[in-house]
Amino acid sequence: MSLKDRYGLLILGTVLMLHFGCEREIDQVKIIAEVDGRKIAVDEFVLAYEYAPTSITQQADKIAYDQILEGIIDRVMLAGVGRQQGIEADQQINRIVDYYQRAAIVRELFLDHIRAGVQVSDDEKRQAYQRGKKTLFVKHYEFDSLPDNQLTTGKLLELEHSPMLEGLKTIDHPKYGPVDLIGWNDLRAELESILYKLELGQPSEPIWDTGKYHLFIVMDNEQEILLTENDYVTKQASIATVIRHRKEHRLAFNYVREIMAPQQLRFKSGGLKKLSDYLWQFCQKIPPELRLQQTIEIPGLINEDTGLLKQALADFGDYSWTIEDFIFHYSVKPLPINYTNRSSVLAGVKNAAAIYIRDFVLSEQGLSEGLAERRSVKKERRYWSEQLLADRVRQEIYTDFKDQVTDSTQLEKQFADYYADYLSTLRGFSESNIDTSVLYSVVTSSTGLSRKINFVSTLLP
Repeated sequence: MSLKDRYGLLILGTVLMLHFGCEREIDQVKIIAEVDGRKIAVDEFVLAYEYAPTSITQQADKIAYDQILEGIIDRVMLAGVGRQQGIEADQQINRIVDYYQRAAIVRELFLDHIRAGVQVSDDEKRQAYQRGKKTLFVKHYEFDSLPDNQLTTGKLLELEHSPMLEGLKTIDHPKYGPVDLIGWNDLRAELESILYKLELGQPSEPIWDTGKYHLFIVMDNEQEILLTENDYVTKQASIATVIRHRKEHRLAFNYVREIMAPQQLRFKSGGLKKLSDYLWQFCQKIPPELRLQQTIEIPGLINEDTGLLKQALADFGDYSWTIEDFIFHYSVKPLPINYTNRSSVLAGVKNAAAIYIRDFVLSEQGLSEGLAERRSVKKERRYWSEQLLADRVRQEIYTDFKDQVTDSTQLEKQFADYYADYLSTLRGFSESNIDTSVLYSVVTSSTGLSRKINFVSTLLP
């Protein structure tokens, strides 16, 4: 279910509230369109493009741009109706808007403290290019305790090889038996660097990771002979992107650890257990094939047990979070939870809560640095405010229409026609101007979108 359906939304009650008071602004960037005094600038269009589904953005630019701008205009008009109805004062909508503003602030924090400090040298790109031309044939061994430092290569070869990662290719080498084929960017940077520096047949030092010790031996390699400057020039941009992402991840890891350390995050075992037990029991009512989605919705919980919702879940810094705080953040941004058993649910809840809290703490840091005043953050706040207002108005129109329909089999088609007429009428009473020369000159990209930045996708210690 989408965010608009999840938050669902008040009843309109009137047909049209026209010539609503849209805010006016002085904009220094190029203006694409103006609707009842509300200017739509290029950067706002680019933001809408980033959030648009691929079914729209994969079309020819002119078609996609027309549809996206039409969606912006519809959103502006419907949001105006929502303001006239007083929906803007709704606490739940304001809480969601605040969440998205904080997400935008965290993005700006990343750009300032992480991305701005990352540089990729030509030497780094060339080293990566050369590694990309070499495939390693690697033996991997796991130990529960620190392995004997007297283990020779010969003795190691008598032990069973353990494939390193799911998805890596393992072959049966005619001389060495099972080995993993490792290429550049198949592993995390630190381990990759260790393997590419090993001499053939030389066991690595023991490496502690994921609760075990690991030893590696590079048994053989395949090297492409032909390395050309033209080939390097062709591939260097994509190579640089990988290196930059690796550096950003390392910097972000250290930055988050530095920010989170003073918070002294402490989880409450009682709250964690109650919430995970509730989710586990709720999960039993869901068909097993749907549990694999790992982002199961939690209907009814918010109004079902106020005592449970007030249960403390975690303390950090000067804040205390409850189960209700978790439910709110999960509703806006579901994170995967493994429903295999009770223990996996508890671990998933703890990990998701830690990520929500981490992002909240980062947003507090951004607020202290004045990032809420940046134009990009203000634009995003307005985007979500209007989007949620428009969604609620649309849902009310749908609710009102559904109550009047006697034949539910044609409900969706009939509503689509009714809603299109509603928007057409609304546009007829609005004053709008579109500068197509500015619209069609906008440069957009469907990759590397800045608003999809996240510090890390998983919990950092």
